[in-house]
Amino acid sequence: MAQHQKQTVDYFPHYANASTKKTLTIMQSKYGDTGYAVWFKLLETLASSEGHSLNCSLPDDWEYLNTRLGVGYDKATEILGLLSAIGAIDKILWEKGKIIWSDNFISGVAEVYKNRKRTTPPKPTVPQNYCKLPVGYSQYTEKLPPQSRGSRVEEVEEVEGSLQQQKNAFSVWEECTGKLLNQGLADEIKILVDEFGEQLTMDAIKDSVKTAKNGSFNILYVQRKLDGWKREGKGNGNTAHLSPEDTARLNDWWVKFDRLYPKCDNKTKGINKAKEMFLSMNPDDILARRIVQSVEWHNRVKWDNDDDGQFIPSPTTFLADKYWESKEAIQQWEAFLRREQGGVHYGD
Repeated sequence: MAQHQKQTVDYFPHYANASTKKTLTIMQSKYGDTGYAVWFKLLETLASSEGHSLNCSLPDDWEYLNTRLGVGYDKATEILGLLSAIGAIDKILWEKGKIIWSDNFISGVAEVYKNRKRTTPPKPTVPQNYCKLPVGYSQYTEKLPPQSRGSRVEEVEEVEGSLQQQKNAFSVWEECTGKLLNQGLADEIKILVDEFGEQLTMDAIKDSVKTAKNGSFNILYVQRKLDGWKREGKGNGNTAHLSPEDTARLNDWWVKFDRLYPKCDNKTKGINKAKEMFLSMNPDDILARRIVQSVEWHNRVKWDNDDDGQFIPSPTTFLADKYWESKEAIQQWEAFLRREQGGVHYGD
């Protein structure tokens, strides 16, 4: 049996002058920072999608894309129409097939496929019949009274603002070094992120650039710094690197985590260690909120009938094993965000 050939990439170029180009100039002019964020979220989705295309006439693909973009179905449809009109995505594929494809994106990742000694994924064929977008959750929310639909707009906008501020290790590398990544370097950074966590890896990149002598800076320098920090305990219960503002912010989130975690024997084991773990993770507000919301969901759905706490993990295990990243937890988090965008106020 032939081996499946990967048609996704872990990295795509983010050029320093991207915001001066036609697509982002128009997007930011019309939608502000949201336009900037949506464009790069769309590119990230294409990067991780098989064949670098999305068929939005399929309910699962349309729902998934809307969850990623986070601007609502009507706004997403409007933005995609604009992107097709200006040539950022293929106009014919979108208008007839509701298929998202970007020739420029494929050109940007062509070097990856060259290194793989394969051709880039083929462009989808134009369907014979016109396709429509599936009906989304907006059909339900449009029936809600206006005050219900808009009652959580400010909170959703705050979430979106925080999401826009997040930068992954790839972007930090390019911004700090002024050098574009290749796939090999991206793979090395990904290994560091998997081992040390994204925040610590980004901190190491920034610190390495500042302390490197005579510009003698490379990924091995970052690796050595991370190894040194690991020996010192940074990122493993050591919170000395946190600013007073971060400490106060994380303590607020920890209070919510601690209040929601079920009261049982396992809960009391290593509670101080769990707090140290949480603080040393230094999650941004989006991740902290996701962790706390996952505790609430597990407590309500998974642990509700476990009176003696036999199958409830200790909080240190919950954090170490990243329970919020399980398939079920991810699905309920995405559903939670969709309900917020629609102004729905009930639990999952």
